[in-house]
Amino acid sequence: MLLAGNGDILLVNSVFFNVGETNASGFDFSANYVLNTDNMGRFEFNGIATMLDTYDRAFTLGGQLNDLIGSDATGSGDDFYIEWKGRVSVDWTYRDFNVYIGGSYTGGYDDTHYPDTSTWAEVDFRGDDTWIFDAQVSYSIRDQWGSALKDTKLTIGARNLFDQDLPYASALFGNSTGYRGFLYNPEGQFFYIRTNKRLQ
Repeated sequence: MLLAGNGDILLVNSVFFNVGETNASGFDFSANYVLNTDNMGRFEFNGIATMLDTYDRAFTLGGQLNDLIGSDATGSGDDFYIEWKGRVSVDWTYRDFNVYIGGSYTGGYDDTHYPDTSTWAEVDFRGDDTWIFDAQVSYSIRDQWGSALKDTKLTIGARNLFDQDLPYASALFGNSTGYRGFLYNPEGQFFYIRTNKRLQ
């Protein structure tokens, strides 16, 4: 699954496998809290998380079930069966200002690579858990700056605010990009300015 910087799903890659049996179970969690204050505006707190509790597969009917949580889902290191994924965000609105910050969490995974190509010895390693943060600040112009700018919204923001590097993925060099393409956007730290104008 490929996600946008704000957590929206861009692509779902459904890979077919010839298997005898698959058992899967998990839990989804969500929480939301809105705090309205007299002098500091409105705060909204959000959190969502998914826990993959069980993902067992037998390659033949009646065969041994293998626990695949944390392992490669594609054979090329592009996607993994991640135990935990989630996102948290805080949204603050005060008069004509709005401030948003959100963080996306993706759990680690088990991978294998060849650190020394002179021996081609396989070495297992653990891909890192990752937090990637986005933020933006907006100001809404009503009619205080004249009719030409009325109903204009100015926004400055950043994706991957702290320029977090993506964890390395190898799949014994089967991954040609070095990262999990179905889990991450390869975009690094990116700042933007946006203007919205409502026309009447």
